Amino acid sequence: MFKIIDHIAPSLDVLAPLVALFFAVFRKQFPLKEHIFIVLYIMLQLVLNNQAKYLHYQKVNNLVFYKINCISSLILVSIYFLIKFRASCSKPVFNTILGIDIMAVITTLFLFVDEGPEEFNSRSYSFTALMICTQVVFYYYLKLRNPALEKITSSRSFWFITGLFAYYAGAFGIFSVYKSFLHKPKISVLWSMHNIFLALMCICFSIGFSWKKYQKT
Repeated sequence: MFKIIDHIAPSLDVLAPLVALFFAVFRKQFPLKEHIFIVLYIMLQLVLNNQAKYLHYQKVNNLVFYKINCISSLILVSIYFLIKFRASCSKPVFNTILGIDIMAVITTLFLFVDEGPEEFNSRSYSFTALMICTQVVFYYYLKLRNPALEKITSSRSFWFITGLFAYYAGAFGIFSVYKSFLHKPKISVLWSMHNIFLALMCICFSIGFSWKKYQKT
């Protein structure tokens, strides 16, 4: 069993988004609305991970694609949450969140410059993971304030947001230490663990796209 996982895990960063995209394309008819940003996020993972993997096999530096992935993912997920928060928050709170998101993007860009083009962006990935997890927790907080009005698990959004949390919370530690282990013999095991968290996120996405009961939020 472990040998099978060890064999499949290196390819999960491409296979898992491909499966999630399949469920998105062939979903039962429901309006995507803000969930279009989840589809764009999946497509981003599929394209950039595939390109990074190709360069890796060609023994060419592929770190630029991970940098693009990091900042693009933060932007797409932040927009997704902003749409969610706009309907649930007062204007001052929403504007504060918007300001924090803008500063987060700027901070990530500064971290890119500081880390250099030849280094894995551990700090920027960790920071991105922290920002996304914070937005997830705030979303849960907003929904759980009035559980009598809405059961949080009844909407497809729950699966998308839980998937994001499972990936970024699970991979936070990997992002934090990956740069330190980059030239170690067992570095592939660490990234395989990352791919398993990514696959878990895509499973949640697939459930969300196939969820029968649709609610606006």
